[in-house]
Amino acid sequence: MANEIRGDFDTRNKVIQSVRPDAVRFLESRSIVRRLTQGQTLYQEAEQFTHEGVISLMAQMQDGRSVEKVSVGNEGFIGISFILGGARTISASIVQVPGYASWISIEDLDRAIAEYPCVRDAMMEYAKSLTLQLM
Repeated sequence: MANEIRGDFDTRNKVIQSVRPDAVRFLESRSIVRRLTQGQTLYQEAEQFTHEGVISLMAQMQDGRSVEKVSVGNEGFIGISFILGGARTISASIVQVPGYASWISIEDLDRAIAEYPCVRDAMMEYAKSLTLQLM
């Protein structure tokens, strides 16, 4: 893939940085790191952890306009609906500020959560703080 980043990169995502070192190594070994370009629409084939840049989660209104629900930077991730048991995305994800993010498959994330409870705990803590922010 043209915008895939190979080799070393800085893990700047706060959720990933907050887990045990062995869990970080697992997540990094299962992730694909890709560049984010401004205006890019991200499709939800996996969980996405932003390391640099900003992604807006957009809601489509009935009249065709869209409105930003929330912005996600390196403090969080895209795909909360999956860890809460949802089967599909509930927002369009649009890159507002370029950077890079790592993608991890839902299967690999499920394995990380099973093997490293700190991963689930960190993700749920972010989901809780985001929910409170939205309220």
